[in-house]
Formats: sequence, C-alpha cells, structure tokens
Amino acid sequence: MSSASLTAPFKYRLQTLLDLKLERKQELQRDLAQRLAELAAEQKAHQELEAARARMEEKLASLKRVPLGMSGLAIQQYRDYLRGLVMDVEAARDAEFSQRLRVQEFEDNVGKARRALAECSREVEVLNKHRDRLEKRFLKEAERKEAADQDEIGSMLFSRGRRSIR
Repeated sequence: MSSASLTAPFKYRLQTLLDLKLERKQELQRDLAQRLAELAAEQKAHQELEAARARMEEKLASLKRVPLGMSGLAIQQYRDYLRGLVMDVEAARDAEFSQRLRVQEFEDNVGKARRALAECSREVEVLNKHRDRLEKRFLKEAERKEAADQDEIGSMLFSRGRRSIR
C-alpha cells in the first residue's frame, strides 16, 4: 500500500462558497428562464395588439368613402360611426405603444438576468479553476512525499543489505 493512499483526501477549503455559488447560478438560470417566458408572453400580447390595430385601420380605410344614395341622417350616423372607429384606432395605437414599452421593460429585465447569470458563472468558473489548481498541487505534493518515502525505504533496505554482507 502506497503512502499516497494513506494521506487524507483533498478537501477544498472554499467548497462551501463554491456550493453557494452553484446554487445561486441555478437560481439565476431559473430566474432567466422565467423572465424569458414572461418576455415571450408580452411580445405575443404586443403582436396581438398590433394585429388588432392593423385590422381596425384597414376597416377604417375601407369605410372612409360615404356610400352613394344615403340620406342626410344616415350620412351623419355613418360619420359618427367613422369618428368612433377613428377613436378606437387611436386607443389601439395607444395600447400598442404602452405594450411596446412593457416589452422593452421585460427585455431590460432579461438583459439584467443574463448579466447576473454571466457574472455568477464567471465566479463559479474562477472557483473551479482555483480548486483544480489546489488539487493538482496537493496531488503533486503527495506524489513527492511518496517518492521521498520510497527513497528512504530503499536507502534503509540498501543499508541493511550492506551491513549483512560485512
């Protein structure tokens, strides 16, 4: 049995910190996934508002000409209907604009979540590299000690052998 197997196994003194950083990274990954899902929902809502506004504008454009042969009262009612439709289009534009701002806000939140995750990932990577370097150094030192022990054992056996020959 070699003396390296008798040495204590490598223990990383910052393992608790590394474990906390790994948990934080997983938490940030879940947060980013949630923010991406929220952003997708907001983008979908924006697209739906945009499509509704476009349909209203098309309807308004197709109805702008007053049909021939209408009476004065019918023309007035038709114009009132068109004014209402114009107000609906304006309200739809306002809603679309508000939703566009909301989408931008969610995009900003996704960007912040990505940056936080990237920073945490770098911290985990630094700690992993540090742990790997320390472990290599530990193993190298264990090998050096084992080689020194083997040399000492060899020297002792050699000395005993020389003494028995005399």
